[in-house]
Amino acid sequence: MSNFRSNPPVLTRITETSIEVTTTAISMVDLAEFNEKIYAYHGNIIVGCCCLVICILHCFLLIMTRRFRRNHQIPIALSVANIFAVIGVMYEALDRLGLYAWIAETNKKPKMTSKDCMEIWMLIQVTADFWLPLIEILMGFERLCAVIYPSFFRQVFLPHSTALSFASFFTVVPIIATPVIIRSFILVETGVKYSCGRKAALSWAFGIIDYSFNILGYLTALILNLIAFKYAQSVRQSIPASQKLRCYTATTLASCLLISIPNLASFINAFDVDVPDFIIKPAAIMTCINCVLLPFIYLAFTENYRVRFVRIVSAPCPSSVRSRMLIASTTEKTAVVVVTHFVQERSYKRRSTVGPHTISITTA
Repeated sequence: MSNFRSNPPVLTRITETSIEVTTTAISMVDLAEFNEKIYAYHGNIIVGCCCLVICILHCFLLIMTRRFRRNHQIPIALSVANIFAVIGVMYEALDRLGLYAWIAETNKKPKMTSKDCMEIWMLIQVTADFWLPLIEILMGFERLCAVIYPSFFRQVFLPHSTALSFASFFTVVPIIATPVIIRSFILVETGVKYSCGRKAALSWAFGIIDYSFNILGYLTALILNLIAFKYAQSVRQSIPASQKLRCYTATTLASCLLISIPNLASFINAFDVDVPDFIIKPAAIMTCINCVLLPFIYLAFTENYRVRFVRIVSAPCPSSVRSRMLIASTTEKTAVVVVTHFVQERSYKRRSTVGPHTISITTA
């Protein structure tokens, strides 16, 4: 028997001996549902590709800009986790398309075990499920400490942001590895759902933990940022610190709306309570939208990011057009500085020498 995941071959992970096939024919209703799901997964791939390009560009811009690389290590980790999440959505869609194509062709349903369901896309998605809210909680604590406990912020977050970002990932690894080992080698469950979701691979209980952490994690991050935002009204903050707080608050709010609500619906549905399909079905698309919103939030609230973005986008444009775009991307207070920076940058390229004043503006 040919492996049902042999198309596309890159997704083949299950050996032929691990697959049994039921002899029950697929009903016409099931086939109609498969056709609907196939269209949905094609949409997930298209949306995922677009979002992935934007997420990679955003991550590249943060890493390649000295100011953001120095002061935004945790948001850089968030952008990397967003890339993980989008890749997981696309990988799932490709894998499911191969599965449904095999079912439609053979008119058979495969029998799967929890070990068979340890797919790469599922592990990527579960990693993102825990890593993303954990990073946003860390962002909330960072802003809260910056506003209420500035000395602790300077001692812990400023010098150790990179280490904390790595720690957030390595905290997730044992959380995922433990059920994977148990369900693959110790308590292997047979007859799980052939579509191989989180509950089929890692157990129903782990699925509930996954949904709960997404709901409570994003909600906690939003509450921390709102508290920091409230206290920030009564203290004097620098413009970059104020812009960062706005970015963090908007990011956690978007995550609550786009991720927590669908996960709440899935949590309720796990207890056999009917939930409207329009809330659960677009969950993958909403994950992609949540990931791709981050660069737009930065464009809206962070002027340095906006200027840097416009400089990159307008690079092929004539100098007159580029200068107008740079002015439009700034406030009135900084427009003169940006134009001066632009003129001096052009002069630098011609002379290959600049004064110390020009260098200070460039690194800003």
